[in-house]
Amino acid sequence: MLKSEVEADERQAQINFKIQLDAQNALEEIDGKIIRDSDLAVKLEIQQIERFTNMQSNMLYIGDLEHDTNEDILRNFFEKKAPGVNINVKMCLDHLNPHKSLGYGYLNFDTQADAQKVLDDLNYSELKPNGRAFRLMWRQP
Repeated sequence: MLKSEVEADERQAQINFKIQLDAQNALEEIDGKIIRDSDLAVKLEIQQIERFTNMQSNMLYIGDLEHDTNEDILRNFFEKKAPGVNINVKMCLDHLNPHKSLGYGYLNFDTQADAQKVLDDLNYSELKPNGRAFRLMWRQP
């Protein structure tokens, strides 16, 4: 949450989130719940969504990777699964053991449209050889 306090009167409250995903999770979690005999109606403000969209870059976070995953493995995977899309892969490595991945990295794309297509089409895909599914999301500013 961006603010730790909730601004409220008797009928409504406003909670500001820094990360859109946190706001969406809260929306799904509490919308329609009943508290003190009152039905909660939760909505995201359009202004906040537009502001988040404008902050998006052409970069995706990729996580839940095995520690032996390297940039070549990712590069080969995306060359096969997203042909024609130029992707710059950067793995985050353990500084004490530079051959060991920290299990996440970043994918930089030429355009936001390319990044969105990969996010939509390949999120939670299985990465060979171990078949573990990876997670994609927008890099947070």
